[in-house]
Amino acid sequence: MDEDGWFERWSQRTGTLDIRALRGQLTKDFVIQPSRSQVYKAKLKACEIIEGSLSTQYEKLWDYAEELKKTNHGSTIVIDTKLGHDDKNKFKRIYISFNACKQARSTKVDDFQTCMAEIKKLNEKTLKWLNEISPSQWSKSFFLVYLKCDMTLNNLCEIVNGDNEVLEARSSPIYSLLEMLRIKIMNRKASRRAEIKRWYKNIGPKISEILDLEAKKSGYFVAHWEGRGHYHVSINQTPIAMVNLKGKNCTAESGI
Repeated sequence: MDEDGWFERWSQRTGTLDIRALRGQLTKDFVIQPSRSQVYKAKLKACEIIEGSLSTQYEKLWDYAEELKKTNHGSTIVIDTKLGHDDKNKFKRIYISFNACKQARSTKVDDFQTCMAEIKKLNEKTLKWLNEISPSQWSKSFFLVYLKCDMTLNNLCEIVNGDNEVLEARSSPIYSLLEMLRIKIMNRKASRRAEIKRWYKNIGPKISEILDLEAKKSGYFVAHWEGRGHYHVSINQTPIAMVNLKGKNCTAESGI
């Protein structure tokens, strides 16, 4: 096999530059036993050739930000810099908030209405479609304040951080990293949208699974009517909860 362009062809074919995979393939193709450090250095050099040098990628960030703004109207992109020892601005961090997510993340009604006004300017059909769905179903600004789930941490960030594609992206230069993450988010949203279209219930699959399990457990419960919408619930003649149907709340018995 011709050595010229081997790394680039491997990357295009497999979509990865994983050290372990590279090491095994190099051994197979060239009958050599490179050390891990040798493969790592070769990978860095290959990435520079394929994706450009680190400095070049950082220089592209501002153009990349402007392109995102053009294709994602209303999105917020902020690049923060700091002054280096050579009196030149150095990249510090980048913040990206796509406009499509702003309405759902709005925590105040005023912010929600502002975002909806922006949508109206962009596409009135989209606004009409959103208005057909109660904002209490999709915007934080209209969510009820009392807890409806006993889960206080959903670890969504950890799920994303532990994703193999994200881990692979972390080893890429900044420009490539951002683009890989953008595509990852885009693909995730598209797949979730497709799953939602196939779903046949009014509640999500995970919650539905939990409710089905709890429904089976409830077969062992006995409800004793107290009046005025109040019930004592027991299992094996042991009281476990007081249920108020009118108030839509439940209080566990002492000691439970």
